[in-house]
Amino acid sequence: MCWNEETAQKPVEDVVRSIHGEYYLHPPSLVSRPITDIDKVKLLESFELYDQEYKSLLGDYLQPDADLSVLVRDTLVEARKITPNPSQEMEFNEKSKQAIPALLARIFVMFTVLKSGESYNRIETAGGSSELGVKLLIKPHNIQILTLLYMFGCGSSISTSLQSQLKQIRTGEGKSMILGAAAALLVLLGFRVRAVCYSEYLSNRDHKLFEEVFARFGLQRHVKYSTIREYAEDSIAARGDFRDLTEKLLRGTLAKSKPSTTKILRENSRLEVLLIDEVDVFFGPEFYGKTHNIATCIREPEVAEILTRIWNAFNQGGRSYQLGDIQSMPEYSTLLNKLPGHKYVVDNEISNMLKEVKEVDAIPYYLNQDKDKIGYKEMDSVLYTISYGYRTVFAYLKESENLRQKEDTLLRELVMQISLGRFSYANISPYRIIGLSGTLQILGDREKRVLGQYGLNKYTYMPSVYGLSNFKFDKAGSGIYFEGNESDFYHRLIKEIRAATSSKQAVIVFFSDDLRLKKFTNSPFYCQLGRHKNTLTESTILFDKEYIINKAATAGQVTLSPAIFGRGTDFFCKDQTVEKNGGVHIIQTFLSKDLSEEVQIQGRTARQGKQGSYQLILLESDLENEFGVSRGEMHQVARCDRYKWLCKIREQYQKNQAEIMEGNLQQASQVDKETREYFDLLIEGDFDGAQKVFRSLYEI
Repeated sequence: MCWNEETAQKPVEDVVRSIHGEYYLHPPSLVSRPITDIDKVKLLESFELYDQEYKSLLGDYLQPDADLSVLVRDTLVEARKITPNPSQEMEFNEKSKQAIPALLARIFVMFTVLKSGESYNRIETAGGSSELGVKLLIKPHNIQILTLLYMFGCGSSISTSLQSQLKQIRTGEGKSMILGAAAALLVLLGFRVRAVCYSEYLSNRDHKLFEEVFARFGLQRHVKYSTIREYAEDSIAARGDFRDLTEKLLRGTLAKSKPSTTKILRENSRLEVLLIDEVDVFFGPEFYGKTHNIATCIREPEVAEILTRIWNAFNQGGRSYQLGDIQSMPEYSTLLNKLPGHKYVVDNEISNMLKEVKEVDAIPYYLNQDKDKIGYKEMDSVLYTISYGYRTVFAYLKESENLRQKEDTLLRELVMQISLGRFSYANISPYRIIGLSGTLQILGDREKRVLGQYGLNKYTYMPSVYGLSNFKFDKAGSGIYFEGNESDFYHRLIKEIRAATSSKQAVIVFFSDDLRLKKFTNSPFYCQLGRHKNTLTESTILFDKEYIINKAATAGQVTLSPAIFGRGTDFFCKDQTVEKNGGVHIIQTFLSKDLSEEVQIQGRTARQGKQGSYQLILLESDLENEFGVSRGEMHQVARCDRYKWLCKIREQYQKNQAEIMEGNLQQASQVDKETREYFDLLIEGDFDGAQKVFRSLYEI
């Protein structure tokens, strides 16, 4: 979210007074103390320095003939005055704390000019209203500036270096702007930055917001936005080509070597700062305790022939191949000669092929015919970099007649995929971690303990731009419905949607996943919604996705979506008819297993100080199956106590999940340790040692 003069600014003094937080001195015991290092006088002084510099420079560089290269040159000169030598820790002394507000001002002057300077000058040149031109300028809000200043030690009475920290910014109030400016400032100060997000769509959106700023200042080499999965992959690749070394091991060509580390040292001389958007997801059950699995691909004509034979036999409905049938083929013997000493690998991979050919459709896939690539859903996008082993390989054979470049694509994709290790997502060690979230205050004890293990003990809660929320959720009345069967569930859903749309509200309905959404759209109830409805899914192409999101908050519109779009998606309401009649109405059709997800979904409405309402419509069998609730138990709960009861069963679920996650983490840590040992042996060229550890990893 970007701000302009149409957004009401809270007085900066009020904002500073409202900033508060806590610090966990001993994370395992979860004993916290209020933050006491906020020097509000100095923070205000830092803001004034920023504001004076920003207004002065903006007046200069908004001129049509202004040379932005001068702004770039002067900014780099000022940054070098306080930047230490590469690999040295930057000290936050009085000199740097005086310089940071001015550097931040220069970054945002560049941002404002690039994003809205042309529109401003067009109005000025045409002799239009000067007041209108100013309103068009896209500027940061003072809460965003104060967040950044305090993040970099300004206004802190004890901060002497960049600290790992957590900041709560309310949903819809500009985390993207904070991430971009923080990344730019960090690179100017000599760090390299990785900004990670659970969502490819949101990561690309956030990067696009500041992409031109990074380019103008020449910072793009040292800042990268990515998903969590990409971050894991790049962290592995930074040490060497794991896959290539393993292929050499399998082919018997791995040689002792002393690889040059000059390039690696040069690239890594900057200390890495990890910026995490929605930090609770990174350390939540989707990633924490899970592993990033690595495989190498053996591309040989014999492999392609074996895969093709297996597919043709299955596709034609004849007798299924057995391992012995493949072993009798001449291609099998040739393949063994190419991978000497690895018969156990070849036999196991062929056995996997024979099993997974029957599971080609087990995981829904999407074929991009323009690129001849098969992709799978992850979070709110379809990723074409994900592979589900031989299921994916056989999907290419299944779709072979639909491929534009059939021969080249099959040559690329018909490979033997050999697992060579797993890295734990939890095993990260950047210099510092700075996490942003809209839901820090509702984190549970487990999450706080986990975050504490990474030095994330400092929580700062920034006030809302808009003061008190206009969000409405009738927890003791019509805000919660339990329905006993699917028909009643759909009837209730249609009734509540119609009630809202007839009142000229917009309605966004969140389902737990794509399958539940599709089940509803395939039902006869779906057509009762009329013409003004859209469905937003992970497979929706980017252009349509942006259109549906922009359309969602208009009067009478109904938008159906899986839960993943309940985080980060900006359903911004500009329709005054909707606002006048109660704002966007959210209906959630499942109970979130994580309270933070529910809060995020609620945050899709009543955004930027506007009106908004929320309902839960739940199917009783879902509560029984997902949360272990006994049949009919919910009917023993008084209507006024329903939400408390739902929170109670969710807390019990979370407690059970925490135990499972800790078990997963132990296993992930062990296999991560063995994988890193194996990688070290590969880099050293220790053939025998690597062979031994590889077999152990492969057979896990």
